[in-house]
Amino acid sequence: MDSIIDNIQGEINKSQGETGEPIRKKARIEENSRKREALEICDAVLLQIKTRFNFSRHLVASNLFMSEKFSVYRHQFPESFLNETCIQFSFLDQNMLKNELQVLYQRDELSTTSGAVPLSILLNEEGLICTFQETLKLLGILITIPMSTSEAECCFSMLKRFKTFNEGRKT
Repeated sequence: MDSIIDNIQGEINKSQGETGEPIRKKARIEENSRKREALEICDAVLLQIKTRFNFSRHLVASNLFMSEKFSVYRHQFPESFLNETCIQFSFLDQNMLKNELQVLYQRDELSTTSGAVPLSILLNEEGLICTFQETLKLLGILITIPMSTSEAECCFSMLKRFKTFNEGRKT
């Protein structure tokens, strides 16, 4: 992020020196104002990034439902994942969830599903709602957590946004 801020400051400084004419007092005030606004935007973006990625420990819960690991979990239960999950979602009954997951890992027909949604659908279709209450509660949470995307075509470059913002302010 520091390099992005430096690039923005460089763009601002470059745009100030493009005219080659002495900068009047009013223009200097406008340039300082633009620089301050750009830095405020950077601060806001940094705050959003920290806020967004600070709370990511809840994603550990998805490790409990990785069907390719069920055979490993049969012999070595993932206590650390369960403990972290129950810390993040304190309303879950840890003992009940552990018992349900142990049963889940032992059943071959349940280990063939891949993903939280198919597993949730299978448990509902098989009428196991009462048997796997805590598991279904956790699956419901995992299914509804929005996933962020890092695909380039889904978002613009922040530097490009800042440049566009500053260019719009020049006119």
